Amino acid sequence: MSRKSRPIGIDAVFDIETESWSTYVLGAVLTSDGRYFATRDPEALAARILQIDGDVWAHNGGRYDALWLLSVLDAWGTPWRAHLAGARITLLEAGRARIRDSFALIPMGLAKGAALGGQAKAETGFKCSCGKACGGYCRIRRGMPERDYRRLDGYLRQDCVATLAMLRAVAGWLEGEAIPLRGTIGSTAWAGAQAQLDCPSAKWSASAYQLARGGYYGGRVEVYQPVAPRAYMYDRNSSYPAALVETAVPVGDVRTVSRGAGRAYSGGWPGIYRVEVEVPECEFPPLPVRLESGIAYPWGGFGGAWTALELRAAESRGAKIQRVDYGVIWQDVEKLYAPYCERIWKLRSGSDAPWAAWIKWLANSLTGKLAQKPERRIVVGGRGLKPAPWEPLGPSLRIWTRPAWRIGACAHVQQAAYLTASARVELLCQMESAPSRSVLYCDTDSDPSAEPQTRKIGPELGEWKFEGLLHPWRCWAPKLYAAGDKVVAKGMPGIDAAGLARLCAGEPHVSDRGVSGLATAARGGGSLFRRQRLSRISHADGLHFGSRILASDGRTVARSYRDLTSGRQMVSSGLALEEEGE
Repeated sequence: MSRKSRPIGIDAVFDIETESWSTYVLGAVLTSDGRYFATRDPEALAARILQIDGDVWAHNGGRYDALWLLSVLDAWGTPWRAHLAGARITLLEAGRARIRDSFALIPMGLAKGAALGGQAKAETGFKCSCGKACGGYCRIRRGMPERDYRRLDGYLRQDCVATLAMLRAVAGWLEGEAIPLRGTIGSTAWAGAQAQLDCPSAKWSASAYQLARGGYYGGRVEVYQPVAPRAYMYDRNSSYPAALVETAVPVGDVRTVSRGAGRAYSGGWPGIYRVEVEVPECEFPPLPVRLESGIAYPWGGFGGAWTALELRAAESRGAKIQRVDYGVIWQDVEKLYAPYCERIWKLRSGSDAPWAAWIKWLANSLTGKLAQKPERRIVVGGRGLKPAPWEPLGPSLRIWTRPAWRIGACAHVQQAAYLTASARVELLCQMESAPSRSVLYCDTDSDPSAEPQTRKIGPELGEWKFEGLLHPWRCWAPKLYAAGDKVVAKGMPGIDAAGLARLCAGEPHVSDRGVSGLATAARGGGSLFRRQRLSRISHADGLHFGSRILASDGRTVARSYRDLTSGRQMVSSGLALEEEGE
């Protein structure tokens, strides 16, 4: 059996402790047979990891621990290969080992994830002296007293024990449910659906796939009232799993039509159609469009590609289809994933809190996996020049990258498009049913409002759960709001309402933690394991909120497509980001 085809195992875990994020202090490996090896020598730890013939996991390793290992391998000139999903390394192959990120499989902090294995994440045992309530990490440093090294070793050992127990528990649960273990939560969800439903692998031509992908959009995020005295908070229970249960998705063989596209649409053929449409002016325009500055929901005349499901919903709200240019169509629709998702929902409902949280991820991630992009990046390192199509990544001639394009077996983008469209249509129905002009905001599966809502309120799958009454409400931009003590600021965990207000008043918010991603570090030269400093600056202007604009009554209004594309451009209100590595 080749290294690539062998089953994924849990052969070992490793963890490191550092000073100021990027200076190695102590590291350890714990193997599945209980052997524990800790060392203050980073090269000794790296050598031990590379000797393991199997899968070695680190929690959040794809954004941290694996980058430390790469810095050692780069200094040695040892060959390695990394597979990236965004900035995260999902698989690092070096020596005999395959390094994996357990956070990609169990997307929760170790403090929560450890409970899956009946363990608890230890406290450092050090008293914070930096005044930032860091949990004592500021006291970890090279050359500290021996008693502190012993204390740190105990903390490190417990983290390794907790990580190994967590992985074993998840692997055992998956085996008991006949769901194959994969390296990420999305791949595991797809493997589970395949095992239960015998889902066929996707079969595409490149051209048909690209046309169909044009009709895939994510969630809807818009600001309707920036300021309100109160907010009734509503969230839909498992929006995407509900869509998987409720939505009939296209199945069968795919084909493209152009001359007969209009007849196919009017004849009810499921698929994704490129059309010219006229949307009436209204409070919640029904169709998303892509602009250079982001996704907009305008009214007026414009063209785009959408699922037949969302087009028919738009027609029911007064939209007029002027012309159908082409279609990517299928033979039939079927509620293909309903049995699998109903089973997962039932398992979640009967589980305690930590397991319910992880099973929710298992359910939610399937829609995203169906929409997996064919583009990915492979990065390799080691001595020697690489021929084309490999290109040097940054100034280093020992680190090379190339794009890879492959339509995966899970790539049923038309089904993902139907599922996300279904979720957007349900959100639209919920907002339209709210008391007149009371909706404050929406974000895929939530719609805070100034008045109580009554439609489909309840605890069941797909219903809307009332999360409480909070006051006041203040929103500066999509993904940037405060309601009572609830703060949402994308990419800034831990910021409070006062900090958010300062940010939106013009003060930068600096996050001096973590390390730079592989591509950023390589382009900058120097170490691949270097401290990251992020500075975020708000560019919300108090007038523009995504594609909407503030009206005189304090509410926002949708803009016409012509306004958004004729010089009076949509202003992308939100956050600017600068990154510096140390």
